[in-house]
Parts: sequence; structure tokens; C-alpha cells
Amino acid sequence: VSTGVFTANTTALLVVRVTFAAGATDTVSLWVNPPLGGTLGTPAATVTPGADWTFGSLNPRPAIMGAMTFDEVRMGTTYAAVTPYTATTGVQSFRSTFGLPSDGSQDLLTPAGDGVQNLLKYAFNMLGSSTGQASTLATPNASVLSPSGSAGLPFASLLPAPGSPLQLTYIRRKSATTTGITYAVEFSENLVDWTTNESPTESITNLDATFERVTTTSSIVSPAKSFGRVRVSAQ
Repeated sequence: VSTGVFTANTTALLVVRVTFAAGATDTVSLWVNPPLGGTLGTPAATVTPGADWTFGSLNPRPAIMGAMTFDEVRMGTTYAAVTPYTATTGVQSFRSTFGLPSDGSQDLLTPAGDGVQNLLKYAFNMLGSSTGQASTLATPNASVLSPSGSAGLPFASLLPAPGSPLQLTYIRRKSATTTGITYAVEFSENLVDWTTNESPTESITNLDATFERVTTTSSIVSPAKSFGRVRVSAQ
């Protein structure tokens, strides 16, 4: 690009404005990576291509732009109207669907009075009409996941052998679905000091495109006492 405003083979947000002038030559202005939600400011380049200006979804060809590939093209009458869409995470969609503030300020509330926070009901697939689910956040639901289930709070178990380590089985949203949350399996011997399992054995059962059932076995063998939990955090 002759103006040197960006380098070839890089990803950039390009904003193009066409100013139509009746009876005169139209003007095309270009901005590279302008701030989202802000003002465009001074364009990186401006030309008056006239009849030579063409613009297609895959191949814009004015002199100031050169050849390039677009992964998304949006059109509108103002910059604000065409600001690129920001992908919504699963937890953001969950908040919107159930009328919770988008800032997550009510994620840890328990409107049903059942002791199960809103965020946990999202994390462990506890909303719906199937076994282990309730239709709304205001409907009490403290169901515990069954060994072959797909919804409910985590459950703890031991292998059928003396001195077996503690296991936790829980429902996990697959990372490929852009969950917006993280899961951390932690163990403790005193309910005070919790540590993330350093070398656990993990068994995963695929449930569907969104969920999987995970069994994590503690690497701590024969502790005097053993407790486990799955800590869920919004990103």
C-alpha cells in the first residue's frame, strides 16, 4: 500500500466512507483500526476515484487499498452502525436470557433460595426441562448429578478399594463453545486449605455439542480426610 498505513498479510479493521457529491467527483476515505465506539478522526487516506471506484465483498480495488480479503463486510450510514460485532460468550447469553445484569453482578445470587448460585446453574446445565433441571432461576433446584446424568451439582465418590483417592464427577461446558467461564477442581484435607489437583486422572464422557461429563480423581492417596469442590469463575 503506497500510503504505508498498514502492512500486507496482517489483520486490520478497515473503515471506508464514500461521500457522494452531486454533480462532482465522489470522495472515498479510509481509516485503519479506528477505536471501536469512538470517533473516526483523521482518515489515513482520501481519494477521488470517480468512475474507477469499485467495491465488492471479496475484492475492493481503489488505489489506496490494494488487493485484500475480507472476513466480514458491514454497511451502514454511520460508523457506529457498522462497528464490528463482538462475539458473545455463553455466560453473556445466559445473563441476557435470564434477565441478569450484563456485568455479572448477580451471578452469585440465589433467587430460588436453594443455595445454588446462578452461575453454577449455568455451569452445570441445571436450566431446562430435563432431569436435574429447572425452567427458571427462581425455581428451587439443588439436584445432584447422577453417575450417568447430564445435569446437576457435582458428586463425590471413592473407588471400591481401601485407601482409594477421592473422585469428583461434574458437568462441564466444552471450551470450544466459548463458555465465558472456567472450572477448577480443588481438594482439601481440612476445608480451609484448597489446592488445584496437580496431577489428576481425568475421565471425560461426551454428552453433546455443548456438554461433557468429567470425573477427576485426586492424586492424593489415603489422606486422613478428603474434601473436593469444583470452583467456577466467570472470565
